[in-house]
Amino acid sequence: MTNNPVLIPAGREANLKVHYYMPLEAGNRYQGKPAVAAFDVEAVQVRNNGQDVPASWGTVGP
Repeated sequence: MTNNPVLIPAGREANLKVHYYMPLEAGNRYQGKPAVAAFDVEAVQVRNNGQDVPASWGTVGP
């Protein structure tokens, strides 16, 4: 697993791999049940914003 930023060019797609687990204490009562997840995404339009991105992202874009 990595926390490094991923540059996705305009008009392109990226697949994200999400790892999760259920505690053993949950037993089998959730087996076969649907799940719902929420994600927070930070995005910056780099082309028009130069290098004005969060410092934690490092150097992004050309």
